[in-house]
Amino acid sequence: MKNVKFLIFTAFIFSFFIASGQEYSWLMEKEHTDALDWPPELIQKYKNADPDILFIAILNSIGVDGIPTGNDNYGRPIGTAPGNDTIVTTTVRQRYHYCVPACDDPRTDENSTKGGWMKVSVDRGKTWTGGMLRDIVGETQKWGVCCGRSIGAHSDTVFIAVPEGLYTSANRGLSWQAVDVKRGLEYEGRSLYLAPEIRWHTKAGMVVLSHRPAEYRVTDDAKIYISNSLDGGRTWNTAWVTIGGEDNIQWAEPSICPIANSDDFFVFGRQSMDDMPPAQGILQYKNNKWQFEKVKYTDIPWKDGRHDTDGIMYNPQTDRFEAAVSYRSTFPGEEDMSIKLFSIDRKNALQGDNHWRFDGTIHSRQKGYGLGKGEGQHTGGIAVTDTHAFISFGSGTGPELWANSYMVRRTLDTDKLRRYLMSLNGRENLACDEYLSEWSQNWSITRPVTSIHDGRWDNSKSTGVTDGTEAWVIYDFKATRALYDMELFSDSKGEHRIWSWKAEYWNGNTWELIFDEKVFLHHEWARQKLPDINCQKIRMSFTGGIDGVQVPEIRIWGSELQ
Repeated sequence: MKNVKFLIFTAFIFSFFIASGQEYSWLMEKEHTDALDWPPELIQKYKNADPDILFIAILNSIGVDGIPTGNDNYGRPIGTAPGNDTIVTTTVRQRYHYCVPACDDPRTDENSTKGGWMKVSVDRGKTWTGGMLRDIVGETQKWGVCCGRSIGAHSDTVFIAVPEGLYTSANRGLSWQAVDVKRGLEYEGRSLYLAPEIRWHTKAGMVVLSHRPAEYRVTDDAKIYISNSLDGGRTWNTAWVTIGGEDNIQWAEPSICPIANSDDFFVFGRQSMDDMPPAQGILQYKNNKWQFEKVKYTDIPWKDGRHDTDGIMYNPQTDRFEAAVSYRSTFPGEEDMSIKLFSIDRKNALQGDNHWRFDGTIHSRQKGYGLGKGEGQHTGGIAVTDTHAFISFGSGTGPELWANSYMVRRTLDTDKLRRYLMSLNGRENLACDEYLSEWSQNWSITRPVTSIHDGRWDNSKSTGVTDGTEAWVIYDFKATRALYDMELFSDSKGEHRIWSWKAEYWNGNTWELIFDEKVFLHHEWARQKLPDINCQKIRMSFTGGIDGVQVPEIRIWGSELQ
């Protein structure tokens, strides 16, 4: 009887995939259910999405490619070739983070020296063809892939850099050749661990950021290696550059993107202290020297735990810098294996603002971090065409079977994508930046009122009020909306516990009570189903212990009036 029920359920799911207009039956194969381990609501997001808004494809998998990659399958798409139809990707194939010196570590095996995968799409990311980079380049391959790899494109040429040298392709990734390198990407004889992208600078030529494998945590002033080449990668000049900034940022594998109408780069991403959020800054090339400006931590929510690689892009449609951030929290009960999207207005970021807007989640494992639960998902350089951005990541069942990698294609219409990712059964989460209107003045500086909306703090502990027992916030939807449900996440305890929460709506003259409920929750959601309410403004208030309250997240589900 159980088998009959399973077959009926499988048939139903399969028919749903086909009915949605996008063939996603592969998502139900054990290889991918184990690797992705998505919650049902995320599966529904992809199944129901207009593929022009959100789409996912397989880059590489155990079932197709046969040999596990180990625990650091690093998906990295490059910038696109001319025409906006062609995207070239590489995926590092290695069991360990790095080898010192390059590729002579006794732990390495055939997985580390085959050169990784090379996949090309000529139909805007719908299908991918290719194989092992070593096979594509040929047996004359000169270098392995340890210590990381960067990829990039300029004009018609595509580049792949490894510490010892460079590969180039003049035909959009169809064939490759090794450049006769006189001086590789190294410093004082040591190979460097490369950041995701090779970028092009009008004066400095090809540019790669990197760090030494042993320098995840350095004790001296925070620095980073910057290499550039003016002769197509035959010779490289490497400088050890001080990052600066008030916070002594120590970047590791940062992602960079060009700043519109400028020769400068915007730098973003992981830094060596895993318990701190991603950092941002501006990289300039003046008088043949590199320098950083406005370096600081972002306000992107973070938990004490594991931070992994990130990708940054500039979106010309929104005039925003947009990031894909890898979360790898390892604490029991707070495991978080996901990739979340954030963005910031370009002009604000260049002025030093560090407040990022949460735009949604594109990957989220249910079982979290650890052996047999998927050891991580790396994402890196984001490819951008005229209509879409392409974000690759890896995910798998454990350190020795961690092999699958996937490509997410998302629209450049970020507002449309954001509304879709943050909706639930057609209902929008109205607790967001756009509608934040007024608030009490007792929110803390380190965890301001902006920390409680958009799901930005995502179950993380956040002290909202430091000097009182009540805090409130008002959302103005700018038009009358139909409201359905409200949710409050509580991760507080002791003297910061939330004692009650209250909701009121503005009737045009005064505030009218919707509900006033006592809550004694810990690490869970309080939910209130609302009576039929159409309104433009909502005020939510919270009371708590003698040291204030912790309010990690609010959701207000509503929709436009029909």
